[in-house]
Order: sequence, then C-alpha cells, then structure tokens
Amino acid sequence: MSNQSEFKEYPWFRQYDQGVPHHIPYPDQDVFALLQAKVAERPQVTALLFFGKETSYRQLMDKINSCMEAMQRLGIKKGDKVALLLPNCPQYVISYYAIMGLGAVVVPVNPLSTETELVYIFRDGSVRMAIALDLLAGRLEKVRDQLHGEGRKDLLEFTFYTSIKEELPFPLNVLYPLK
Repeated sequence: MSNQSEFKEYPWFRQYDQGVPHHIPYPDQDVFALLQAKVAERPQVTALLFFGKETSYRQLMDKINSCMEAMQRLGIKKGDKVALLLPNCPQYVISYYAIMGLGAVVVPVNPLSTETELVYIFRDGSVRMAIALDLLAGRLEKVRDQLHGEGRKDLLEFTFYTSIKEELPFPLNVLYPLK
C-alpha cells in the first residue's frame, strides 16, 4: 500500500470535516474474496434480512455456490457479461456474488426498462445471460427472440427467472401469489 504522503492533495479536501481522512486504505482483495473471508469469520451472523427472513453468511454462501455451479454448467466464464434485471432482493445479492466469483461481469439493468432499451443494452453490452424476475419473462423473451431473429444468437444465450416468493418468509410466501 502506498504511503499517504504520496497521494495528491485536492482542493475539495479543504471542505472535509476535521478528522475525516483524505484517503483510505483498500484491501488488496476482490469483492468475492472479501465475502469468503466474512463467511469464514462469522458464518452464523445474519448477512441478509428480507421481510423479516434472516439469511446467515453461511446460508448466503451456499446459495451463491449453487448459482455459480449452475452458471458454470452452462459455460459462463471469466469475462462473460451477465445482466441482472432484479429489484432489491436476496436473489440480486446471490446472483451478483456468483457472477463475481466466476470472474464474469455484472451488467445491472433497471427491471423497468422497455424492450427497446433492453435490446440496446444487451447489444451494446454483449450480454450472454440474464437473470431476471419471473414477472419480466414475457418482455425478456420478446427481446431474446428479436435478438436471435437478427442473427445474434450469442446474446441472451441463457435466461434464468426467479420469484420474490422464493425468499419470502412464511406466510408471505404463501400469500404472495394472491397479491
């Protein structure tokens, strides 16, 4: 790690409150390695809380490993682009870390994007796979059909769908379809 005296001083540092460091040290590890260290250090501690349902770091890592194995079986590898069309939910966290663990690239996509926007994003980003909320299946399938119809079978080769219901606690998971 570089010595702080080697860092350049910027004018906005004068606006920082007293005691706020101008530079902070960053660990020399990738995000996935940091998660693995946390799992090893505190496996039973709550990592996620979703509508009152707690998921420990160990449970989270088990789900991440399962997702990684599924993507590996499909041939997703380092450098591949994987889009996430998910709201703020446990599946986003699970998918994000699984993608990072494979060395693939996360392409976060607003789940409210239109078909036209999705076509552009997937073309521009060379997205090979998408993980999406089940409620978006119709829109995503139309986009995939359009791209494949244009001869772009390399885009959206794979689509996975998940439901919010999967991570809801009882009785919300039973009541969810009635919404």
